[in-house]
Amino acid sequence: MKKGFFSLPQPVLWVILTLAFTFSAIITVYYPVLFNIPINVILPLILVLTFKCVFFERLKLATLIIVRLLILLPVFGLMEPVTFIIIVLVFMAINIMEAGFTDFFKAKQYYNFISAVALALGCYWLRDFSWISSEPGVLSHARYSMGNTLAFFCWTLSYTIWNWIFVTKEFKPSIAFMHIGVLSAPYLGVLIWYLIFKKFDIGYWFALRANSLTFCGIIQVFKKTELEKAFENKKIEKFILKIRKNSVQIPVMIINVILALVPMIVYYS
Repeated sequence: MKKGFFSLPQPVLWVILTLAFTFSAIITVYYPVLFNIPINVILPLILVLTFKCVFFERLKLATLIIVRLLILLPVFGLMEPVTFIIIVLVFMAINIMEAGFTDFFKAKQYYNFISAVALALGCYWLRDFSWISSEPGVLSHARYSMGNTLAFFCWTLSYTIWNWIFVTKEFKPSIAFMHIGVLSAPYLGVLIWYLIFKKFDIGYWFALRANSLTFCGIIQVFKKTELEKAFENKKIEKFILKIRKNSVQIPVMIINVILALVPMIVYYS
C-alpha cells in the first residue's frame, strides 16, 4: 500500500475516522444549513449520481439525503418540530426495513430480520414519548424528556447491535470493523454534548446517527478499496465467523427484540 493517510497504524486510523464521524455529525446538527447542506446533501448526491455504489449504499444515501433536506423546513419555520420528529421516525423505520429486507432476501440473516421488524415497530411508540423543543430553527428539537431516557437508550442499543450484524454480512469484515466506530459516533456525540453543555440528552442520538451515517457513506463510497485494505483484521474476521452461528444469532435476536420493544412496554405501563 502506498504511503499516506490509509497507511497509518490501524488503531490510529480507526480513532481518527471515528472522531471524524463524530465531529462531522455534531457540526452538521448544530449548523443545519451552513454545514449540513454541502456535507450531507450536495456531496452524497454527487456520489450517488457519479460513483459506482452497491445498491444498498445508493439506496441508503438517497433516503438520508431526503431527510437532510427536510431539516430545512423546521429550520426556516415551515414545519412544526413535532411533525418533523415524526417524519424522522418514519424514515428511520424505512431505513431499518431497507436493511431488514436486504438481510432477509440477500444475506439470509432471518434472525436479524426479526430484530429489524421489532426496531421498526419500536419507532411507532417512540413517537408518543415526550419530545422537548429547545432552540427554534436548530436541529436540537430531537430531545427526549429524562423520564424516557432508559427506554430510548434500550432502543438505540438494540439498533446498534442489529445494525452491526447487518454490516458484517453486507460488507467485508474490514468495513464492519470501521463501522464499530461509525456506530459509536452518536454516543460519543451525546457524551461530548454533555461535557460541553452539561445536559445529558440521549435524544440527540437520532440526528447524530443520521449525520454520521451519511458522512460514513461518503467516505465508504469514495475510498472503499483503501478502507477495505487498511482495516483488514484477522481477529475481527474470526469474531464475525463466530457470531454468524445460530447459537449466537438466536439469543442476540431475543435480546434485541426485547430491547427494541421497551418503548412499547413503557408506553403501556
